[in-house]
Amino acid sequence: MAILWPFTRAYEVAKLERDAIHICDDAERRFPVDQVRALAGALRGRIEETAQRLEQPRMTHANVLAELRGHHREARRRRRDRDLSELTLAIIRLKAEELGAAGAVDAIDRFLERWPPTGAKDEPEGKNGPNRPPGAGRDEP
Repeated sequence: MAILWPFTRAYEVAKLERDAIHICDDAERRFPVDQVRALAGALRGRIEETAQRLEQPRMTHANVLAELRGHHREARRRRRDRDLSELTLAIIRLKAEELGAAGAVDAIDRFLERWPPTGAKDEPEGKNGPNRPPGAGRDEP
C-alpha cells in the first residue's frame, strides 16, 4: 500500500488544482458581479477563520475540515449556490495547504486578487464580459 501513496497524493494534488480553477471560473461566469465580490469576501473571511481555528490547541486539519464539510452539506441542502462555491473553495484550500498543493492555493489566491474587497483602489471594472474582471480570461496560467 505504501507504494501507491505517491501516486495517490499526486492525483489528489492535481485534482485539487483542477477543481479550484474550475470553481473559480464557474463562479465568475454564473454569478453577477456583486455576488462574486460577496463570494470572494466571504472566502477571505472563511480562510482567516480557518487559520485562527487551526491555531487553537487540539484543533487539526481534520477537525476543521469536518466543520467545513458540515457547513457545505447545509449549503447544499438549502441550495445556496454562492455559499456552496465559497465553502468548496475553502475546503479545497485547506486540503491543498495540508498536501502542499501550491497550484490550488495559487488558483484561489488569483481569484481573490481579481476580486478585491469592495472599495479597493484596484477594483476590476468588469468590462471583459458580463461578469469577468479585466484579465480574467480562461487562458490564464
